[in-house]
Amino acid sequence: MRPSVVHLFVQSEYSLLQSAARLEPLVEQARQLGFTSLGLADDSVMYGVVPFYQACKKAGIHPVIGLQVWMQPEGSAEMPAGRAARLAHRLVLLAENQAGYRSLVRLSTLAQMEGAAGRPVLTFDQLVAHGEGIIVLSGGNDGEIAYRLARGEEEQALAVLRRYREAFGPDHFFLQLEDHGKADGQFRKVRSMLTSLSRKEGISLVAANRVLAVEARDTRLIPVLEGIREGKTWSEVEKDWSGYELTPPDVMRERFADVPWALENARVIAERCQVTFDFDQLILPRFPLPEGVQAADYLRALCEKGAVKRYGRILPEVRQRLEKELAVIESMGFVDYFLIVWDFMRYARKQGILTGPGRGSAAGSLVAYLLGITKVDPLKYNLLFERFLNPARISMPDIDIDFSTERRDEVIRYVAEKYGTDRVAQIITFGTMAARAAVRDVGRVFGVPPGKIDRLAKLIPAHTSLEQLEQEDGPFRRLIDNDPELAHVVAWAKQIEGFPRHTSTHAAGVVLAPGPLTDWIPLQPGGDGLALTQYPMDVLESLGFLKMDFLGLKNLTIIEKTLRSMARQNRPPLDMDRLPDDDPKVYRMLSAGDTSGVFQLESAGMRRVLQEMRPSCFEDIVAVLALYRPGPMEFIPHYIQAKHGRRAVTYPHPSLEPILKDTYGIIVYQEQIMQIAARMAGFSLAEADLLRRAVSKKQRDVLDEQRQHFVDGCVRMGYDRQVAEQVYDMIVRFASYGFNRSHAVAYAVIAYQTAYLKAHVPEHFMAALMSESIGQADKLHEYSRQLRQQGIRLLPPDIQKSGLEFTVEGRDIRYPLSGIRQVGTQAVQAILEARKEGPFEDLFDLCARVDLRVCNRRVLEALIQVGAMDSLPGHRAQLLMILDEAMAWGARMQEEKTQPQLLTTAIPKPDYPNVAPYSPAEAWRMEKEYLGFYLTGHPLDPWRERLRARGIPTIGELQSSRTEKAGPVAGELQQLRIVRTKKGEPMAFAELEDATGSIRLTLFPSVFKDWLGQLQEGQLYLVEGRWDNPEKRTMIVERIMPLEEVAMNWPAPVYIRIPGPRSSPHALRQLKQLLLQHRGQQPVILYYEEQGRAIQLGEAYRVNDSQPLREAVERLLGAGTYASGTKGGASM
Repeated sequence: MRPSVVHLFVQSEYSLLQSAARLEPLVEQARQLGFTSLGLADDSVMYGVVPFYQACKKAGIHPVIGLQVWMQPEGSAEMPAGRAARLAHRLVLLAENQAGYRSLVRLSTLAQMEGAAGRPVLTFDQLVAHGEGIIVLSGGNDGEIAYRLARGEEEQALAVLRRYREAFGPDHFFLQLEDHGKADGQFRKVRSMLTSLSRKEGISLVAANRVLAVEARDTRLIPVLEGIREGKTWSEVEKDWSGYELTPPDVMRERFADVPWALENARVIAERCQVTFDFDQLILPRFPLPEGVQAADYLRALCEKGAVKRYGRILPEVRQRLEKELAVIESMGFVDYFLIVWDFMRYARKQGILTGPGRGSAAGSLVAYLLGITKVDPLKYNLLFERFLNPARISMPDIDIDFSTERRDEVIRYVAEKYGTDRVAQIITFGTMAARAAVRDVGRVFGVPPGKIDRLAKLIPAHTSLEQLEQEDGPFRRLIDNDPELAHVVAWAKQIEGFPRHTSTHAAGVVLAPGPLTDWIPLQPGGDGLALTQYPMDVLESLGFLKMDFLGLKNLTIIEKTLRSMARQNRPPLDMDRLPDDDPKVYRMLSAGDTSGVFQLESAGMRRVLQEMRPSCFEDIVAVLALYRPGPMEFIPHYIQAKHGRRAVTYPHPSLEPILKDTYGIIVYQEQIMQIAARMAGFSLAEADLLRRAVSKKQRDVLDEQRQHFVDGCVRMGYDRQVAEQVYDMIVRFASYGFNRSHAVAYAVIAYQTAYLKAHVPEHFMAALMSESIGQADKLHEYSRQLRQQGIRLLPPDIQKSGLEFTVEGRDIRYPLSGIRQVGTQAVQAILEARKEGPFEDLFDLCARVDLRVCNRRVLEALIQVGAMDSLPGHRAQLLMILDEAMAWGARMQEEKTQPQLLTTAIPKPDYPNVAPYSPAEAWRMEKEYLGFYLTGHPLDPWRERLRARGIPTIGELQSSRTEKAGPVAGELQQLRIVRTKKGEPMAFAELEDATGSIRLTLFPSVFKDWLGQLQEGQLYLVEGRWDNPEKRTMIVERIMPLEEVAMNWPAPVYIRIPGPRSSPHALRQLKQLLLQHRGQQPVILYYEEQGRAIQLGEAYRVNDSQPLREAVERLLGAGTYASGTKGGASM
């Protein structure tokens, strides 16, 4: 009888960048090859255990759960940690039963958390201490016994063998043989010696090849993965790994023909290994309570107390809803869960940590509202508990909590400290090899020039596979078709695309267990003192663990910072949970589309919808959040027309009016489907929720079954069958579009809160918004333009006044030092610390008081060039020239402070050098270099009056005008990018920017061909064309010319300066008469010296520049008050 074959030592893709065996194809190949059992033993981790188990069960294969570990050698205690880790040897551990699984969990956790020299290694004592229920295989070719035998150290090998036999017994320790079809003399010798030792020492042999690939062809990927993992090239890692695939049974029998009992032992071991996972259990923690207090009673008391606080007394409708919810929560076993969430939310409130109003279906729970977990009244907004927790559908409640991003971690730490760090962990996620990363990694391994790989990688859009790109006739395909080297890279990259590459931490997920987590799941090091689960979120949920999402929401941080900013100016505090929801100023602002920084309402498309909708109540905000998504967007015009009386509102049946009235006859929310089913078909809300879920899947058999169920129910309730059919069709149409109303209401609250702050305290809100955008120059630039429109000045950074964040000064906002490139947080903190002693007298005083190791030359140079030291003596050019001397002077002063005995006489400060100051244009350029945008001026500013005289608008004016004409408009050319069309013709994309806004430019070949090689970033151009989209964001360019060339043909303006003493009404009337006597074609610009402003006079006052006019003006206003440019000319 031929021995059965089982592979016990398979390593999957979860042995990161070691194995080329993807789990699902691996299990499917095992099924096709006729294997009845399969063992997974990844390297030191158990990431893939549960998906492997599920895949095997589905394929009818018995799963064996194992783990490969690395053991420190004998005598390693006396070795340096690094050497001991390098000399570690492999063991393969298999879980014989549930106790064995727990042992593997703890051993994997120990190896990861307490390994040596950064490697996951174990000591023999650790293995023995956690050895219950495990079967130990000696590690095959890389085990210590084989290693000793190969080196001729037979006595030491025997000692190792006896040590393991003594610790685990002959039934649980096996000598592992591997045969990958590459037998050489050394291999034969070691195998013979192992067989001999087996007989002499009574230790059974087991055949267990290391499997690293599904099929033989896949073994070629193993060195590529190694090259990526180790940062090596192909020449360094190239090796023949054939034989490490999932070898078929016949080949295995042939290779182990001399020891067939080794194969049989593998089968017996597999049968002994019986580990199961329970996917129907709930592993819920307990909330600590005083002895004798029942959790359900405690929860009820808290809710009743909360009801009195929320409503003044327990109203009948509150009591009825509360009893219903408590009964469901208790029957489903979730009482402790609610108490746990209540407790950490209470902690957050006590610590002044801002929390959101709720998220998702949890906002439909009255219990959550009464406990202060959510802030949305489900009775007021008609939200349904069954959408959150349905007794007819057993699933874990999901209460996701939004916190201010800055303080979220404080709440997680509180939970960890309360329940124990061994019971609380953050959740792992896996970063996979996306197409672009795969190409870059493979290119690096094969030594392809980085520039070449970069060209290819830039043609790969996000979320697009290499397979897709190869099938498309685009630039990616053309490039690889014409470059065999890149085609070779793509061929390899396709094979590793999608492999897990590294681990990271889930952005919000935290798991909490009733006991030490290692009773159930393996862990590894995480951050902030918390461990990281080795199982991802979906696996944890399938095993029944309580998962909580602690989400950091930037908009809550913005609200928090706005309130702090108001407090600094002694503004009356706002209770964000008690804002009036009918504030006219808010709705006027929303209707104007002025929503930058307003939560969920910022996008250009959303602004357009708001302008058309003109929201007038809170329900409109809820609806727009639900409707502005792919799918339901098509119903937005219906909603708007009905709202403004331009479309009749109809209902399939009058009884549906109370449900659909607020949404003008259309189904917008999932809860409306549930209410319709309850009203018409007599369903309970729990049944109605099941209907909603079933219908949304759009499966034909399910739709037909539910139709019968719904229509029959309607008929029983007295409705006409035809009406019931019509309503069911309506439900089916909207089921996949319907939005969770609870979530929409909760997020509408944050949208309204941010809108309220923007409408009532715009300077504080915008300062907070911009503080959250530090480092994002494009956003800050856009916000700075909006400040200008609101009449709020953005003041430049100032060493005496600026801080870490944007701050409010009166009605203005001050730019922070931390927003300057090259100036890090540590440098700013050093400056602020020094500034506590008082303002800086000059650059020398600054250098004497700050830590010059942190505020180094690069930092100080940036501060000078951006203008942050303009408030100190000396101009920028002088400060830059004397900077080295100032730093040396400051360092000397600091040294003498610490060693006063060195101070003999006062050290004089050097004089400022006599150099010319920077021109405004040079200063603006430096601003842009260090801030990312122009702040105090723009290169187009000197042209502004002349452009206005020609009727040429600003970009902001052009975009907000009702005209469809695109241009002419002037601006600075930026972000020029040249590409080639499918025909190989050059075309370009760019941006045109002025102080009021920017537009994207598209220059097709017909226009761009005349400018190839001539257009330059940073130069001023006049552009005309047509709009590519209704938002007026992109212009198809039809004509583009350098501004200076165009202006050569403009009549030169005449400039007249009005000195303060000569600005009387009488003098101005005389000037008016003078200008009318010299009518012509040249525009006149008046500059009011005292006010510092210039105005362009209308066409009626255009003149011809002449000597008589000059003399007459200077007699009236004084010498030097008249100037004119040449043709196209210059200013005064």
